[in-house]
Amino acid sequence: MKWISTRGASPPVSFVDALFAGTAPDGGLYMPERFDPLPPATLDALRHATDIVEIGSLVGAHIFRDEMSASDLAALVRDALDFPVPLVPVSDRVWALELFHGPTLAFKDVGARVQARLLHHFTDGTPLTILVATSGDTGIAVPHAFHRVPQMNVDCFSPERMVCVVLAAPIASICPNITLCNFSWIVHYWLTPLNGSLYH
Repeated sequence: MKWISTRGASPPVSFVDALFAGTAPDGGLYMPERFDPLPPATLDALRHATDIVEIGSLVGAHIFRDEMSASDLAALVRDALDFPVPLVPVSDRVWALELFHGPTLAFKDVGARVQARLLHHFTDGTPLTILVATSGDTGIAVPHAFHRVPQMNVDCFSPERMVCVVLAAPIASICPNITLCNFSWIVHYWLTPLNGSLYH
């Protein structure tokens, strides 16, 4: 399956190319060019699934069937989502999926931890440097997601004198390469030569 930009001005790419690019050359985000219906056997298995790891593995095995084995994906999801992601009833017909039970209590724990492990899975052993630009809030989730993942180095940028100690301390504790500066233009400058455009 190919992946396309949400802005529609970049050529389709493979999943691995989209994963490592981060954003498309036109500044859009990558998404699958189509979503094939889940086969009946997967739908039946989902009816009996009991946790987010099982659900993620079943749906992911369908989406990434051309990219990685179902067993590799299940192990990756199990490692990434090693915390509760409960589906909680709000009313008789409304349920909420709580995404704030991860290690940093941010919804980003879910996506960032899966992404970090996907990047590691598809590397050839070459160390990667991940650039993180955050003003604090939920920004700790991204450096934390890559923390202790093999061959991953994280450089974190935060605005000088604009992040409180409560938010800056956990970032600094796991991200030794933290720079306090006007960070956004630096990250844009570094990424521009790689994909020919700025992220808008």
